[in-house]
Amino acid sequence: MITLFLLLVLTRTQPCSAPQSFITSTIIGVCSPDNSVDTYSYPLTISNGNEFTVSGWFQLDNKGTDKQGLLSVQQNGMRIGLVVHDEIIDFLYESSTVSKPFVYTVKRWFLAATTLSYSTGYVNFYVWLPMNDLRITQAPTMVGVNFNTPITSDAKLNIMYFNTYSIYCGRANNVLFYDGYYENDNNYNWLNLAFLGNSIENIYHYNFEDQIGQKVKGSQNNGYLGLTRGVDSNDPTPGQYIQLSSFQYVTLPSALLESTHQSISFWYWSNIVVNADAFVEPVGDTTKEAIILRRVYGGSQDQFQILSTETAPYTIKLNYGTVKSPISITPTVVGSTWTYISIASAYVDANLGVSKIYFSAYINGAIQTHTQTTLAIKYDESINDAIFVGDLKNSFTSGTMRLAHLDIRSAYVNYYSAGSVKCKSNCLHSINSYTQQQCYKCTNFLQDGSCVASCAAGPTGYQSVILPLCRSCIYQCNECSSAATCTSCNNGYYLQTTNCVLASNCNVGYLADPVSKTCTQCGDGVLQGAEQCDDGNFINDDGCTNCNIDSDYSCSGTPSNCKLKCGNSVLDAGEQCDIGQLYINGCINCQLEDGYYCTGTTCKLLCGDGKRVNEDCDDNNSVSNDGCSQCKVDFGYICNGGSTTNKDTCSKQCPNGQLDQTEQCDDNNTNNNDGCGYCRIQLGYQCTNNVCINLCGNGLIDDLEQCDDNNSLLGDGCSYCLIDYGYKCDETLTQCDSITVTCGDSYKSSSEQCEDGNLDIGDGCSEICQIETGYYCIQGLYRYSLSICQPICGDGIKKDSEECDDGNLIDGDGCSRICKIETNCGNAIRESNEFCDDGNEIDMDGCTYCIPDPGYSCNLIEGGTVDKCNKCPNNCDSCTSDGQQCLYCFNGYSLYNYECYSQCPQGFYQNDICLACPDNCLECYANVCTQCSMSTYLFKEQCILQCTDGYFEQQNGVLGNSCIKCYAPCNICQNEVICDECDDGYRIEDDQCVPCNFDKNCIRCDVDDCLECQVGYQPDGQDCVKIEPDCGDGLHALSEQCDDADTSGGCVNCKIKSGYNCILEQNEGPDICYELKPVQVLAFIDEIHFDKLYLEFNRPLSQIYNYTELLLINIPDLPDYQYEIKQLDMFIIEITFTYYETVQNIFASLNFTQPNNIEDKFGWSLVGLANDSDSKIAKFGLIKTKLNYYIYYTDDEIYFSDTLSYITLSFLILSLISAFIYSYKIGSGQVWQIIQSLQLISLLRLIKLRYSLHIDKVLDVLNYCNFSFIPNLFILMFDVPKQNTIKFQIEDYPSQFLLNAGGRYISFVVYALILWVIIKILIKLIHWEPILNRLEDIDEYMKFQAFIRMFEMMFLDLMVSSIQTFQTYYTIFDIINIVIAAIFIILFIITFVLAYKFILRHNDAYTFEWLHIYLSCLYDGYEIRTRLGRLFIYVPYIRKLIYAFLFLLPSEFIQIITLSILRIIIYFPLYKYNPFVSRIILYRQTLQAIFDTVCFISGLLYLNIDDTKQIKVSNGWYMLMAILITIINYTLWNIVLIFVKVKSPNYLLDDFEIEEEPKFKNNQIVPMDYIPPEDGQNNPQIVPEGYEKPPDVGIAQIVPEKQPKEQDIISVSSNNGQERNNNKQDPIEEKKRLDEEKKRLDEEKKRLEEEQRLKEKEERKKTYLERKTTQKLKQQEEEKDDLVDDFFG
Repeated sequence: MITLFLLLVLTRTQPCSAPQSFITSTIIGVCSPDNSVDTYSYPLTISNGNEFTVSGWFQLDNKGTDKQGLLSVQQNGMRIGLVVHDEIIDFLYESSTVSKPFVYTVKRWFLAATTLSYSTGYVNFYVWLPMNDLRITQAPTMVGVNFNTPITSDAKLNIMYFNTYSIYCGRANNVLFYDGYYENDNNYNWLNLAFLGNSIENIYHYNFEDQIGQKVKGSQNNGYLGLTRGVDSNDPTPGQYIQLSSFQYVTLPSALLESTHQSISFWYWSNIVVNADAFVEPVGDTTKEAIILRRVYGGSQDQFQILSTETAPYTIKLNYGTVKSPISITPTVVGSTWTYISIASAYVDANLGVSKIYFSAYINGAIQTHTQTTLAIKYDESINDAIFVGDLKNSFTSGTMRLAHLDIRSAYVNYYSAGSVKCKSNCLHSINSYTQQQCYKCTNFLQDGSCVASCAAGPTGYQSVILPLCRSCIYQCNECSSAATCTSCNNGYYLQTTNCVLASNCNVGYLADPVSKTCTQCGDGVLQGAEQCDDGNFINDDGCTNCNIDSDYSCSGTPSNCKLKCGNSVLDAGEQCDIGQLYINGCINCQLEDGYYCTGTTCKLLCGDGKRVNEDCDDNNSVSNDGCSQCKVDFGYICNGGSTTNKDTCSKQCPNGQLDQTEQCDDNNTNNNDGCGYCRIQLGYQCTNNVCINLCGNGLIDDLEQCDDNNSLLGDGCSYCLIDYGYKCDETLTQCDSITVTCGDSYKSSSEQCEDGNLDIGDGCSEICQIETGYYCIQGLYRYSLSICQPICGDGIKKDSEECDDGNLIDGDGCSRICKIETNCGNAIRESNEFCDDGNEIDMDGCTYCIPDPGYSCNLIEGGTVDKCNKCPNNCDSCTSDGQQCLYCFNGYSLYNYECYSQCPQGFYQNDICLACPDNCLECYANVCTQCSMSTYLFKEQCILQCTDGYFEQQNGVLGNSCIKCYAPCNICQNEVICDECDDGYRIEDDQCVPCNFDKNCIRCDVDDCLECQVGYQPDGQDCVKIEPDCGDGLHALSEQCDDADTSGGCVNCKIKSGYNCILEQNEGPDICYELKPVQVLAFIDEIHFDKLYLEFNRPLSQIYNYTELLLINIPDLPDYQYEIKQLDMFIIEITFTYYETVQNIFASLNFTQPNNIEDKFGWSLVGLANDSDSKIAKFGLIKTKLNYYIYYTDDEIYFSDTLSYITLSFLILSLISAFIYSYKIGSGQVWQIIQSLQLISLLRLIKLRYSLHIDKVLDVLNYCNFSFIPNLFILMFDVPKQNTIKFQIEDYPSQFLLNAGGRYISFVVYALILWVIIKILIKLIHWEPILNRLEDIDEYMKFQAFIRMFEMMFLDLMVSSIQTFQTYYTIFDIINIVIAAIFIILFIITFVLAYKFILRHNDAYTFEWLHIYLSCLYDGYEIRTRLGRLFIYVPYIRKLIYAFLFLLPSEFIQIITLSILRIIIYFPLYKYNPFVSRIILYRQTLQAIFDTVCFISGLLYLNIDDTKQIKVSNGWYMLMAILITIINYTLWNIVLIFVKVKSPNYLLDDFEIEEEPKFKNNQIVPMDYIPPEDGQNNPQIVPEGYEKPPDVGIAQIVPEKQPKEQDIISVSSNNGQERNNNKQDPIEEKKRLDEEKKRLDEEKKRLEEEQRLKEKEERKKTYLERKTTQKLKQQEEEKDDLVDDFFG
């Protein structure tokens, strides 16, 4: 909550000087008595002491009889104080107490202030709780003049606790003390003080005196007269004010206040008579008002309007927002009289429960304060905001209104001087902040915020004739002394006497001087009048400034040519030396340096004079090799004692057998070829304790060695550890072999004079590696370095890189000694080494010494050879050729939009150019942000969207939002009062931090328990229990050095092992032990990300580093690559490469450029604590590692692979279409086996092999057969990391059951149920029979078979996912997946057991109706009337279960072989015992298994992971052909079987269909043992041999009938009824009899219909199944055999 005390830095302040601030963040009372009275007692700094004021903000947590002290000032007793109890506040002064009722709200901030003046005898106190009005509690008292002595610096300020007031339950903040100030304005100023801001911020100032055309000049932005920006006859009249008639107005630009506080003031004059109301009030108000001023925000909404009534005297009214209830401000304004009006407002935070705006108004000394209760707290500002002076709706019968001196400010800062309290003399109305005061109405004249007796010269330099203020100068003037007298001019104008004119309007003979901003004769290059010189420019300090000769210069000629006296090689008066230069050793600014002497143009040291001046030594002699030769210390000597007055004494150091400070070694001999020569370690040696050994020949590559073959033989390829000519060494540089050297191969042989790596002619090294004429060649440092050939300058032979060659090395003859053409500057021809040539030798005319002058741009005239130089814009050093756009600015100016500015605009900071501040930063300094945009927060010099933990967000419309650190002891907070986490020793209670108050050893706690204790103790509830020694238990006892639970090896017997150190991360233990060695880093690659390299540290790093400059990577064998470095955690660095070619057997060098800056959590870097020499990084600085095998595919190769995958997909779709047609035409019969076959092939993608790209994409297509396209709801709903084994990670195959097949199957069930509900609804709504029949078929299928069929199809993937799930158990989500997978497997086992019990064991299972209705897909194509057929139903599931365990096998080879054997071996025994309904199915399945096995076997081609890309692509073609043949084979089988019209193998299901109905009469009862005959015969049941006889089944067949009509009922009556009809009985009796008969028949009909409804379908199907089964068994067998014979001939 942004409370009131934070609105503007929580302050009330003395108008003229800064107060003393004692509390800048919230402090909290402890409620219980605090006996430490001095806890919040502060000394005061007093300079006056006769008058002072104290104020602060307080918040109480309860109301009670306990007296709680707020604040007091004490010295020799109580001076002033405030105490609260119940709902009463006591004001204490001296020995008196004044009590006042004070109804406050707990946990609500209120302002308390007290003020005192001994000189006037005035004391007062204020208490204000921001509520719905401006009422305050106060107690003004007049005691008497000098009723006590002034306070001194011995006085104390006490806050919350003083005297007997030792209880305080609440908070305090921002307590301020004002010395030398008291506030006696009881009515108004206390409110202004409550809202004072940090500083005065003038948004805009318009004096309405400056006007150019239609533009009204303002302090920051300009406004315009009227609506358009062109001249309009209806525009207001500008002058010393703005005069507005009817319908006239001025538009001022957007003033984004960005604050909850604001003020507007202006001078107003009016004699209007209003004839139409411009402000529409509520109905019933007939008052006419004119609009003086209004502010529009958001493009159309009025924030406020200032109104005037219709006639004089005028009442000024104020309306805020859309309230339409203007408040009148008294007194009235006299007509035709200038009146000062000021209005200021402040919003209160809605979080306080108060949505109010407080505003005050000032009119000619009358002050009013108001509260507005219905105004919104905030308004949406935008760039469309505007201030309108006047209004288009104003309509006057007569008169005009005038405005002048309009100010808009961001702050509620009005201050009205009362009595004698005037900080600035003669000031009636001021604007104040902590340290500023600007006056806006004076008793005399107002000038720049101060009151003056008369106007001083300056920007506001002359007195207004209508207002008591100093007018601004006319717009051409920068400073003036009167309306017509300018003393300086604005940019673009030049002072001509007292007028400011344009440069072109300077008087004849005068020039505009851009430096002095005047029109002057000086600068025209003509020496005239009193001018000492005139060099034709306005540059200062160039020898001639303002036509006066600068000191140390001499000038001559016209225009004047001025040169420094010093440096002209002439010894002028006052010069001790002049050798033609200003600065040279021995002669500085023409003054002789000590220890030098100069002759002619040369200065030399006085070496040998016994005085060391700018010399290494001076031993007072000229003897060489005595330790100091030619004033240089000889090698091996040291010289001491020399000074500017004393000579040096030198002694020999090398060799003396002692390692002195500057020596690398000292072997105490003069043999300079034994490894230590001249006390320097020689190349190829290593010296320890002054004993040197030769490193060359040790088999290791040491510094500067090209090779080292572990011997000292010469001519064997590596001699003296340098590669011999004609040899090449391997990667280790320890084995060198001879090669055939040819010219251009970059290897230089002894027969070659040069070797530049090419056979080009004319580059210095010929095509036969001989040095060409006119060139010289040098060889690089190493023997395999290329030769560098350069032309010989001065040999008279001009080569390509030479501009000239005149056969000598003499300068000044046209061709210099470096063979460059010398120029003739000023000859109007720009030559090659000239930057300009304007055809003259005049200095500072734009081109001097053929170099463009600063502030000019020189370019060749089109078609010519001479330059034209254009003057650049002001303050510009260099610019474009036309001189219009600046490119570089002078020092002190910055470039912005091709112009130079002394200050950059908002959002930019000053450098050589105006650079944009960081994102969201409004103001910055040197790229360091100081103020952020309103949507971001300033945090550690950056703008962030949200404050980090430990900081809360403070919003400030003026200074910008910022992140404020949580107030101690709070670590993490929501705002200044709500804490989420406390410091050690505190706990959260009611959102605040309170002391733990538990065990004395408790240092961290929560509400109920101690969480952490001191070392040697462990928490136990609210107590800390001492840890008893028990070495190895991981608990650190006081008597133990360490206890790491025996995990690190650095803590042995609870004592720190030598070479180790241990620290405690948790006080109770265990210890974390580490070895006292530098951090080790290891490079490694993985088998998943082939474009990545990882670095792993052996200990956690201290932070996340930016490795952009810390780690450099070089891959010598790759010409083009990129990389990105990312630290994954405190141990691992991930390096991601972007390659542009295949990478195989290539090494990379990783160089840590700043190894000492990368530290672990223990403070050790890669080089240790002090550059540990054991560190590999410290010694070599780099790591060499092999990169992962990365296969690069071009865009064409990727496109081709995509094409192959689409082709495979097309074949797959054709195969599925053929399967659909087969299923529709014939039925089932293992027709969907293609899907399960391709599922098996897709398993190859999960075997850890590395395929070529086109095979990867084809296998991805086959993965569709696993229904991977079904959206998994669990992946969509849960954001959890996927767990995978290595190969499964590459394929993105999660091992969690719910994220894989299990989740997909559950998702399918959900989608299917939704579809089923939709179908049910459509069946209810649709009555068209063709569509209805199809919907009913789908409905029947969805009852069970759809879910069983999908379960069968996904069973393989479900089992693979289940087995993989059991291998990951790291998280709660993993455990949930394991449980669900286990449930799935258990249900699967139960299902198999039930299937065995109810299907496999029953020979008559084929007669079970439920089996055919619900599970027919399970025995698809199997002969379930045989035991083998029923048993074989289990085989595919058992085989898939084995496949699921396949990935647990140890090698890829075993996995592939096992997969192949399982696929093919099962079919060979079946040719003797066929489980299928037809041998055709057996043949088809066998052939399919063979093709599948070929696909599996082709996977063996990829066993060698390191095969080249070309081999992998070639092998891929074999596998691709096998896959396509497999798909085509199945498609052809389906097509052939469709055309052969094979009888549906699923004949049992066909037999369920009732092909014909028996012809029975209506309502005829069928005998129980009746079997409908075929072809009119009632044949007995036939049971084929080898089959069991089906059980006897008999039913009473009820023949369905239509709803009988009445004539039908009569016709089917008995013979007796017909006889009665023939006998012609009585008609009445006959009718009665017929009615009874009809009734009986109706009852019988209902009974039969009910029986028919319950039994008809089941009994009829059983009867027909039995009949057809017994009659067709043998016929079926014969048909199958005949079919095979026909098909195979």
